[in-house]
Formats: sequence, C-alpha cells, structure tokens
Amino acid sequence: MKLLKSFVVVGIIFGFIATGTVYADLSGWDGKWFEVKFKEVSVCYDTGRSKFVEDNSTGTCFLKFWWDESIPKLQVDIYCPDDEDWDCNALTLGRIGGNDLEFLFNIGLRVQTMNDFHSSTQIMHSQLVDGQLKSAFFLPLGTNFATRDTYGEFDEFHYDCAGQRSMSGKLINYVPVPPDDLMEDGCKEPD
Repeated sequence: MKLLKSFVVVGIIFGFIATGTVYADLSGWDGKWFEVKFKEVSVCYDTGRSKFVEDNSTGTCFLKFWWDESIPKLQVDIYCPDDEDWDCNALTLGRIGGNDLEFLFNIGLRVQTMNDFHSSTQIMHSQLVDGQLKSAFFLPLGTNFATRDTYGEFDEFHYDCAGQRSMSGKLINYVPVPPDDLMEDGCKEPD
C-alpha cells in the first residue's frame, strides 16, 4: 500500500510539472497570509549527556507571501509567536511546477553559522471566485531538517538534531501580527 501511495504522489508531482505553466505569474500571491500548523518529530544527540533524545512538538506560525519586484520573485516570511514578541525569519521559496493557482513549491531556511537547514516541499491548491482568490491551502509532500543548538556556560555542549516536520497551511483574510512587529521590507536572513 505504501508503494502504491508513493507512485500516486510521484505521478501527481510529474503531472504538475509536465502540465504546469513554465513561467506562472505568482505576483498575485503578494500580501497573502497563511496560518501554518506544524508537527515535528526529531532525534537529537546530546553531547553533554552522551545520549540520544527524542523530541515531538507541535505549533502554529504564520507565513506572509510577498512579491519582490527587484528580482522579480515571490518571497515568504515566517512569523512565530515567541512569548510576548514575534520571531520573523526570511525563507527561500522555489516554485517547482504547476500554474499560478496550483503549484508545487519548496520553502527552506538555511542558517550558515549554525549548520542548520530546513526544507519543505508543499503542494498549493487554490480557488478563484469572480476573479479573486477566495480560498487556498497547502499540504506537505516531504520535509526534513537538521539543527545544532549549543548550551552550557561556554556553549561547550550541543544538541545535533535531525527529523521531519509536517507543515500545512490555510489562507487567512487578516494580518495576525501586530503592526509594530511587521517587517516592511521582509524579514532578515537569520544569523
């Protein structure tokens, strides 16, 4: 059964790539917000305790799609609540195939100084009503990540983690982030 599901997913991916518009106009996604639910399963090696630790977590963040005229390319920022504040990180977005309403895309985050990477392949489904985008959602096709977090008085210990993250999102018609926490020119790349 798993093999059959794999062939169906591969068939869908190649179907979108083969029939999709090569240069779909994604500028219509400018200013769209998505509520994103994620579930993460990881295994970490703790050098301070010399053992493996499993971790499961869930959460909610928000993605903002915006059009960068200078490139021209669709960009995405992720806003996550952090105590009383909001964390904001720039993500890379790569369109794999499809058209401007239904397409495969990859979003990723790479933090060079920490050897972190996060990569997620998604499929977007959306619907126009009277020429306006009325509904949209995306589902995960494949996600993986690796991170290194340090701790200790001199950062002498670290967790080396790898795992999978499932992210799905739905279009929302409001801005969830307070105006003072919004980044006008997009979030900055993480250090």
